[in-house]
Amino acid sequence: YIISCPIKIVGVEKKTKATLEFGKNAGFMLSSSFLELENISITRKEGVGEPRTVPLFYSSSGKMKLNAININAKEGGSVFVFRFSTFEMDDVCINSKQGDYCTIMEIFTSKGKISSSKFTSISKSSIALDVDKSDVLIDGLLYDSSSSYFSFFMRAFSSKLHVANTTLTANANSKEGNVAIIHNKDSQLKEEKVVLSGFAKLAEVRNSRLDYMK
Repeated sequence: YIISCPIKIVGVEKKTKATLEFGKNAGFMLSSSFLELENISITRKEGVGEPRTVPLFYSSSGKMKLNAININAKEGGSVFVFRFSTFEMDDVCINSKQGDYCTIMEIFTSKGKISSSKFTSISKSSIALDVDKSDVLIDGLLYDSSSSYFSFFMRAFSSKLHVANTTLTANANSKEGNVAIIHNKDSQLKEEKVVLSGFAKLAEVRNSRLDYMK
């Protein structure tokens, strides 16, 4: 669904969220515009082995604001892709279950804030936030990853990162699960009150390679 003019969608019921269910290979595509969602539960379930991956939210030169949103995505690839965009998420709960590799957010040349939210990923391997040339502030996030191969919370290239009041939990069999954030020397990381479970250390600089393994 292409959004090229400003749109705001609000679930009017206070006790229960409005529901929005996407069909296969469907999602929001935001192009040089604004999208705001509030008090909504969103689901999408793709078939196993589908060769095509379609983000649930794709933003190019857009602005997105989410408040009190639940998202359940099964298969289908990344939940969010941001390019040259800005975003703000508050009280957002994201559950992504992928048969193979899981990325919740791909952030390219963008700026965003995530607060008072919870992300959960279930997959063979995962990098929840893949960040490139971007500015990301996280204040109050619970992240729980279950993977059979490896798990990182964030991979960052040439980016500015601020992570505060956050708990990161990994359940992974690989030794790579001991690092929550990998970034290159051109990235800046500021952390405050970050609690780790399943990760031996918060961050590591990797200048030669930033792929999944050393």
